[in-house]
Amino acid sequence: MFFLEMALFWDLFFFVGACIILIKSSFLLVRSTTKLAAFFGMTEFAIGFILMAFSTSIPELFVSITSALQGMPDFVLGNVIGSNVINLTLVIGVTVIVRRGINIESKMVMKDSLIMFFITALPVVLMLDQNLNRLDALILIAVFLLYNWHILKQEKKFERTLARVRKKDFLKYFLMFMVSIVLLLFAANLAVTSAKRISVGMGVPAILIALLVLAMGTSLPELFSGTLAALEGHDYLAVGDILGSVVTNATLVLGIAALITPIYTDYLVFITSSMFMIISAFIFTTNLESDRALNVKEGIVMLLLYILFIMVEFTVRMMEAKSCIC
Repeated sequence: MFFLEMALFWDLFFFVGACIILIKSSFLLVRSTTKLAAFFGMTEFAIGFILMAFSTSIPELFVSITSALQGMPDFVLGNVIGSNVINLTLVIGVTVIVRRGINIESKMVMKDSLIMFFITALPVVLMLDQNLNRLDALILIAVFLLYNWHILKQEKKFERTLARVRKKDFLKYFLMFMVSIVLLLFAANLAVTSAKRISVGMGVPAILIALLVLAMGTSLPELFSGTLAALEGHDYLAVGDILGSVVTNATLVLGIAALITPIYTDYLVFITSSMFMIISAFIFTTNLESDRALNVKEGIVMLLLYILFIMVEFTVRMMEAKSCIC
């Protein structure tokens, strides 16, 4: 018993350490990618909706690929759904509250938020047969490519760019980019391996750990980068990061993982969590569409929605446990 407890302690220690490395390396990745994009003169719109969104989704991508390679489809689905729920509730809620409201004047961003809502629902529709096969994966990846093509077409309508990076700083940020990628690969493998052992040791479903714990670790880059962008007055960066990250998670991340191995999971937990993801996306889109802004009250509602999400997922787990005992 003592050795089992010690093994669980070390698994928890390594898991927390892996999450810290994920977070730190994600910050380095976002910072280096943004600076490299600014060096090439990309607009704030493109950096937010494409580069920042993709960069902050790389932790989810690496974790999902590692999970798929280790035969843990529950981790893949839980990480993607949990991350998207966190992005659409906790991340946007904190960002709006700290910024004291976000204003978005562009009609194109309103349209993009509506597109995001439908894309978010796509994996749920594809999972109605209780699995994501390789054909579903190709559909998701194709949608990701179409979405980014659509975003790139809009870039020329936005002229605002970030401050240019000096040539002598280019190499520094490029090295930072490469180091962050290596650290992310290492941390993703360590996080999945230790989380898998924790799931077995504690008797907790893998999807629940992925939904509530692993997803939080991989979503913190969006939280901090979005909040920082909003505080500096870059509202398009903040909103673009959230919209793009949600789309990237629901399409590219899930699609690549499903190409490696078909994804299936506990259907009850999947339904409850995926419904929260869709509801969160609907509320976010509706709030943004209503007055082209997100105010503090709406930010508080999104935070409360995340708390409700945690409560419901634990309740569902308890109900399942009782039914197994009976």
